[in-house]
Amino acid sequence: MKASLICTSYKQDLHTLHKFLDYHIHAINLSQYPCNIILVFESSESSKANSLTEFFSSSVSTGQLIILVNNISSGFPACLNYAANTSQAQYLLRVDTDDFITMNRIPTQISFMDNLDLDISSMDMQTAARQKLRYPSSLLSIYTSIALGMNPLAHPSICFRRAFFCKYCYYDESLSRCEDFDLWIRLLSLNRVRFLHIKSIACTYSLDASFQKDRENALVQIKLRLAYTSRFLLLALALLFGIFPNLIRLLHNSPVLLRLRRQL
Repeated sequence: MKASLICTSYKQDLHTLHKFLDYHIHAINLSQYPCNIILVFESSESSKANSLTEFFSSSVSTGQLIILVNNISSGFPACLNYAANTSQAQYLLRVDTDDFITMNRIPTQISFMDNLDLDISSMDMQTAARQKLRYPSSLLSIYTSIALGMNPLAHPSICFRRAFFCKYCYYDESLSRCEDFDLWIRLLSLNRVRFLHIKSIACTYSLDASFQKDRENALVQIKLRLAYTSRFLLLALALLFGIFPNLIRLLHNSPVLLRLRRQL
């Protein structure tokens, strides 16, 4: 399998999930692309998983739709990690179960990933009213977006190279929200991440859900910003102050600091 569309659900009604799966199975069939869907539920919602598995078992080919119950851990990030570990595909594409990908997203995004040997790619989104939601396309605009208090990348538009994800990108399972913002900050500290923003629309995004989560996300994001600021600030200050002892070493032809360090 070339790609897996990974998603998780919590407290969503079966009608919404049926609609989501019907649409995306149809989209994958139309694209004729080797892609499957991996949907993970927490153990408390195993009845939904069983119901969906039974419903789609006769209409979907083996391996095209994988519905799982995470009996190991709970929470949104944990279920996404579970999906990533289950997949055997080369690429992982994110989408939420209240969003709908565009028909050309999978071949377009995978083509860029293949041709440019990318680790991660992102895209733009649109609302149900077809209003385009644009996202940063350069490192400078990503930093600007973060400085303006925003989440710089659209999580439902992301595609990971699975090998890269499993090495660097597991979601922090201790977080109940903003697991994607936390991941972007961690990735910005890495060198040589091969990233591209593709200026095409990945999916139709549900604004209703984002408005409902906005205040809670703001609080968690503030906590994450303070935590990373304190961590990086201490390191930055240590690196900055360390310049002065090295200047002393350059200006004085005497290993005073080396002797001092060996005595500590």
